[in-house]
Amino acid sequence: MSLLQMTNVIKSFSLPNGGKVRVLNVRRFELTRGVQMSLEGESGSGKTTLLNIISGLLTPDHGQVMMAGKDMACLPEPRRDKLRGEKIGYMFQTFNLLQGLTALENLILAQSFVRGMDAVFARSLLESVGLKGYEKHKPAQLSVGQQQRVALARALANKPALVLADEPTASLDQERRQQALSLLKKLCYTNRAALLVVSHDPNVLNRFKIRKRLSDINQTQKTQDGRIS
Repeated sequence: MSLLQMTNVIKSFSLPNGGKVRVLNVRRFELTRGVQMSLEGESGSGKTTLLNIISGLLTPDHGQVMMAGKDMACLPEPRRDKLRGEKIGYMFQTFNLLQGLTALENLILAQSFVRGMDAVFARSLLESVGLKGYEKHKPAQLSVGQQQRVALARALANKPALVLADEPTASLDQERRQQALSLLKKLCYTNRAALLVVSHDPNVLNRFKIRKRLSDINQTQKTQDGRIS
């Protein structure tokens, strides 16, 4: 049984001139538990929109987004938020860490929304990403690479079935990029989570046995001015 199944998913956005631009038109896309996949797409191709639809941060105009047997698109917002918290870990491109909280508190807060606080597991995650001793550091006291590792640990704080990663190594140099990606893959494997990474970086994409292009699943076309239609 598929962990994630998208069927006939369409998403459009309004333009300032009153028109609309179609960003997603996904006939069918599936992921099973434990699979690790990279999805290639240029900037502006709809990668982040796809992840936001999968996670329930956005709802499609049409279609089904089945997550663990439940249609995310049909759930009311509170139940959609709960399902996301239980099943999905999201590693944002900009990290989205809360600046007023420590590294440990960022993880514990993520846990508290769904499963309740588990400081022992949160500390073990920080240790696994090489941040033992940094639990009380706030984001501004950490390097970019360290913030990225906190974001990775937070994405796994609720032991999700699926981890989504949006350009997870974009802010890192080449050496740290490879280290961070290896860590992400290892932690998802250890925690038996499916992993979907979207990127335009060949060095990231080539690290996955299963690699797809967004254009393979997204049946949109570009207009003459470069917009997705």
